[in-house]
Amino acid sequence: MNRLLEGLTIVDLSHRLPGPLAGHLLSLMGAKVIKIEDSTFGDPFKQGLFGDMDSSFEYWYRSLNQHKTIKTLNFNSTSGKEEIHKLIKSADAVLMGIPEKVRLKLGLTEDVIQSNRPKAIIEMKASRNDEGALHDLNALAKTGLLGMHIEDHQEDILYPPFLPVSGIIFGHRIAMTTLGALLKLGRTNTGLTETCYLLESTEESLTPFYNDELRKTGETKFLHNGKFPCYALYRLKDGHYAALAAVEDKFWEAFTKAIGLDIDANLRFHHKDDSIFLKVSEKLKTLDSAELQKLTSGTEMCLNIL
Repeated sequence: MNRLLEGLTIVDLSHRLPGPLAGHLLSLMGAKVIKIEDSTFGDPFKQGLFGDMDSSFEYWYRSLNQHKTIKTLNFNSTSGKEEIHKLIKSADAVLMGIPEKVRLKLGLTEDVIQSNRPKAIIEMKASRNDEGALHDLNALAKTGLLGMHIEDHQEDILYPPFLPVSGIIFGHRIAMTTLGALLKLGRTNTGLTETCYLLESTEESLTPFYNDELRKTGETKFLHNGKFPCYALYRLKDGHYAALAAVEDKFWEAFTKAIGLDIDANLRFHHKDDSIFLKVSEKLKTLDSAELQKLTSGTEMCLNIL
């Protein structure tokens, strides 16, 4: 990526997903990001609450923090507190994602953080109206965005989407807010504190795609979640899947011609029943991934084999 933030130092006092993701994005833009962790509690993605029960979190931790300098310090010791203050003094921005009681224990008041030179401080909170603790799934539920997911299922137990979409959106919002704060800091040379909210970030970034006007139509099926045959995942003979996104007529025509199907391009948007889905599926179930690759190689049709 670009190196627009080269020469800037950002202290990352956060853990789990949103703050570390923001720090990761900023590090990819050239910033020197120093992540400070408590030697006792660490980052739950690496140890403790999450790291011991879900193997994915350790991999996430390594990916999100691979470009940072990790400082493991004792938050209860005098030397640990002094080192934290020293690192913050030389920083241009601070990602503040630790609980208020820990922040106060460390003596990290806004005045102390800003005492050496003006900085951008980015706070992270669940919601603007202090609605209590929220996780990714709660934010998706409160905004009504889980409605489409629920509508398609009748199971007694419904698994959430794999990726924590709200948390990822929140991380991007924190990174974007940090960039904006650094720009303002450069113009005014005045320290500032900005706050990012999980719930509001989810609302602002995702609800435009399922807004109140659209919800009133009662529709829950759209192009991107399985309304049309031209945009779907189809199982192949060997258990692999074909990811088809032949939205444009030229791509649909190229796809159907390659696999030997005669289906008019207009029918790629047929959604009155599953008949076109089933025609495509029945044909693709006769092909394994190697055969499909051979038939479609060299022709642009927005198709991938998983």
